[in-house]
Amino acid sequence: MRCPARLHPLRFGGYRLAMALAALPRDADYLANNNDGVLPSDVLYEVLLHLPVKALCRLRLVCRSWRSLTSDPRFARAHSARHPLFIVIDLDRVESESEIHIIDLYSGGIVKRISSADLAQRVHGIGDLYRLMSTEASLVCVSTTTSDDGTVQDIVLNPATGAVKILPDGNRSGLVNSCILGYVPSTGEYKVLRLSFCATPEETFEVACEVIALGGCGDEQRWRAKPSPEINISAHFRYVAVVHGVAYFCSFKSSDDDDDDDDDDTMPSIALFDLATEKWRPSTLPGPISCHLYHLDADQIHFNSFDGCLVISHHKVRDCSTDLWFLMGVDNNRPSWTKRYSMRCAPHWDHAAFYPPCPLVMLGDGRVVAWLKWKYVLTVYDPSTDLEC
Repeated sequence: MRCPARLHPLRFGGYRLAMALAALPRDADYLANNNDGVLPSDVLYEVLLHLPVKALCRLRLVCRSWRSLTSDPRFARAHSARHPLFIVIDLDRVESESEIHIIDLYSGGIVKRISSADLAQRVHGIGDLYRLMSTEASLVCVSTTTSDDGTVQDIVLNPATGAVKILPDGNRSGLVNSCILGYVPSTGEYKVLRLSFCATPEETFEVACEVIALGGCGDEQRWRAKPSPEINISAHFRYVAVVHGVAYFCSFKSSDDDDDDDDDDTMPSIALFDLATEKWRPSTLPGPISCHLYHLDADQIHFNSFDGCLVISHHKVRDCSTDLWFLMGVDNNRPSWTKRYSMRCAPHWDHAAFYPPCPLVMLGDGRVVAWLKWKYVLTVYDPSTDLEC
């Protein structure tokens, strides 16, 4: 049976439980000291981990030991691993200002809202929310613009703490800019790659690349110029994903390419930028071979980091279905594509041809959570039944 997915606003009271990064092993003594003996400690721990933030906020009032348990950072990290978050910007608000919405992928509830006014209270002179560019773990990179002179600033926001970092201007151009936020596991750093697309006298485009490390000092707080990619890339958020410190970009053919080969049965190629070395990889990756012909003008693709892999979702307008292709074997230098899912559009997915479902995360039981932009809701797809639930 299908049941509609709806968003139910949640209180912010227990938001910190959903913003930590990773789960840590449970400690038997720690559990024993935070239990009144009504339930076995391990059972109580597991039950509370499965509850959404709203329920935990209420249960914190049951007794002092439960409050202590749910307030402990170790429990917060474990709860965060069970309840991943999704960040969107609502720019279509008519009667009020734009907002950042942080959504619990399990409950579908809006855990927190951050408005342009909230940001202005923290940083003087900051503009209105303009565009969501990139997210990584608990950080989000957005653009803001002022209403008086249209000045655009790129900022990195920590929704959990409210900390805001305004990125320097650098070589930002007035044409097209995009910032890609990523985490480098080998160094523990967060870095931002900014791409500025500039017009040339030959009526083409060139790309200026810069990198900055967050939390650094001295010269590390400045943009460092990097070589431009040797191929045409797209910096649209749908065509960019960061996985294990490597940024993947979709590369479309330009109108100047004189290639008579018919490549409609393959996805566009993929360019790679290594955030650790701050260099473009010398070779590109081919896109996955689709079981149906790929039509650039009709089909839609979306890059995502999914279950620790780069995933390309290929939405086919012809039969209103979405294939999920996983890039495997990267660590062994033998990359290959595997199609794990093929999601068929549910009857009530209106406008799916123009706003296809965007897969976000795979749950522990194999179900896939997807975002329906047009309806502004989350939905869950069960591959074992081929149904939305």
